[in-house]
Amino acid sequence: MSRRRVAVVGAGVSGIAAAKACLDEGLEPACFEVRADLGGIWKYSEECNTEYGARIYQCLITNTSKWMTSFSDFPFPADNPPYFSYDLFYDYLQNYAKHFDLIKHIHFKTKVLSVAKTNDYDVTGRWNVTTECSGNVRTETFDCVMVGCGFYNVPLLPRIDGIDRFQGTKSHSQAYTTHDKYKNKRVLVIGNGSSAGDLAADISYVAKQVYLSVGDGCWIVSRRDVSSKPIDLILRRIYFFLPPSVLRLYLTRRCNHLIDHYAFGLQGGDGHALRSMLMVNDDLPMRLMCGKVKVAESVTSLSENEATFKDGTVIGSLDCVVFATGYEKDLSVISPSICDGWNDIGFHNPEIKSPNIDKLATEGVILNSSYVQPLCSPSRSAIMTGYYPFKMGLQHWVIFPYQPVCVPLNITLLPEKLKELGYSTHMIGKWHLGFCSWKCTPTYRGFDSFFGYYNADEDYYSHTVDNYLDFHENKIPAWNYNGTYSTNLFASVATDIINRHNKSRPLFLYLPFQAVHEPIEVPKRYEDMYPNIQNEGRRKFSGMVSALDEAVGNVTSALKQNGMLDDTLIFFTADNGGWIPYYGNNYPLRGGKLTVYEGGTRAVAFINGRGLKKPGTVYDGMMHAIDWMPTIIAAAGGNSEWVTTRW
Repeated sequence: MSRRRVAVVGAGVSGIAAAKACLDEGLEPACFEVRADLGGIWKYSEECNTEYGARIYQCLITNTSKWMTSFSDFPFPADNPPYFSYDLFYDYLQNYAKHFDLIKHIHFKTKVLSVAKTNDYDVTGRWNVTTECSGNVRTETFDCVMVGCGFYNVPLLPRIDGIDRFQGTKSHSQAYTTHDKYKNKRVLVIGNGSSAGDLAADISYVAKQVYLSVGDGCWIVSRRDVSSKPIDLILRRIYFFLPPSVLRLYLTRRCNHLIDHYAFGLQGGDGHALRSMLMVNDDLPMRLMCGKVKVAESVTSLSENEATFKDGTVIGSLDCVVFATGYEKDLSVISPSICDGWNDIGFHNPEIKSPNIDKLATEGVILNSSYVQPLCSPSRSAIMTGYYPFKMGLQHWVIFPYQPVCVPLNITLLPEKLKELGYSTHMIGKWHLGFCSWKCTPTYRGFDSFFGYYNADEDYYSHTVDNYLDFHENKIPAWNYNGTYSTNLFASVATDIINRHNKSRPLFLYLPFQAVHEPIEVPKRYEDMYPNIQNEGRRKFSGMVSALDEAVGNVTSALKQNGMLDDTLIFFTADNGGWIPYYGNNYPLRGGKLTVYEGGTRAVAFINGRGLKKPGTVYDGMMHAIDWMPTIIAAAGGNSEWVTTRW
């Protein structure tokens, strides 16, 4: 039997590691690299080829030590320094590829033009990969595709009034190699990340004056601790053991040991590190203290040779502006249906029909790095309490029907806190946080009303699990809904609550739908929306998503009709990744429900509401299930600080 073939896009750090992993698993990788050599961005070049995306500069020093950077099966030589320049790291990658005989699997000077599903993808799961080499275009079929070329490739330029009127030199950090062309110039560097710090410090050795606009501030951290040990080794050891407040205090003191952040105008995040950007740099503090680099606030406008800042300061006679402002996401080689993964929702996969959810997501803020636990009970406990599940003994598995377990009664839940703020609180749908005592159930844990079920995988029509009814109106068994599809029923009950709500009080409606949990059941009219899907289970699963979308649309319509939508915040999240045996699809993420890989823990999530400051955007910052409670409490006008002390 022939080995399964895997296309690997890119031969940088991720690409060669992916190729090696394929060989370890008995797969046959074909690695496509557009450059003439491996190494990705670590292959230094004087020429700026924008097609290659981000690149390095000569003064670059790694931010992580060799112990935290090396591949586990290929450590750096013992005589290598703790940190290294780009050329030393490039040599390491070359040696890695030679040691594991990877070079013969790499096709150099070969550009991947497109990656698309084959016509029989629903049956075979295969992909067509089209490449171009020396003018020859070729399409091959692979069993799997691994993308290791990065996706932050397009230089990001901030929107600054008058940027086009500036008559000096404007450039992005992508084009930076050395400081030579900035000799005797007055230079403004914009950015608060490590690249901005590197460029400002490097340019200051030859420039007449350098100004560094750090926006909302940053915290400069050294690569070494007071004992001269690599700081990343120390942080690695303490990060998971110290409470966040203690960790912030430690980092704040370490940063201020380098330089007084308040005195030099660097301080961000209300005076605490970890609440604004961290900039790894050992050279910049001294360049600041000797005056070669001066800190400025956010740039509000540019003119012919001047920059105006947020505090009203104007700096004139500028010769150059350098934007060290990062990159925008671009992975155009991949079709939109697979670019972001999590193929069970329309705004990630156009093959799924979910227009109402898509509209809420794209008009709100999509949380692109929102994480949960790999199972429902642990995730729901984190969302409802702001605690990590292991703090409550709920990290192991779901709560089974026969277990005398629930969220500890001495812990305050989200609805209880919102009731203190004057909210009416209602829950519809799946509880799954324990019901061994009435005191564990929703109406005893902060909800004014409850309509739904206590367990997990009940029938969508009979509302039974293990041959007993699990359907309740408050404390009373709900016998009268046999034959009614739960997704539609939950939306109907939610609409009724909205219609009857006393608008003089704020409303909290917790609506954890049963869909799309197994069993895989859906009315045929939703299944018939997907005639092109040959696999019956996947076709029904897709119909379940569309039924859920219709329900979400009905609820938002009720809010609009009652004049409540404009002052409503909608929080949408999954509680775990799709379960692959039950037709969930998490491509391109690895794994699914029950696993700690991203396919099991990275959730589809977004926030929608008129009060958002940046609607229509994608937020790539990390978020976890424990963040929902303090976020919602703060949005409701409460004090979220008490929650953060409980992590």
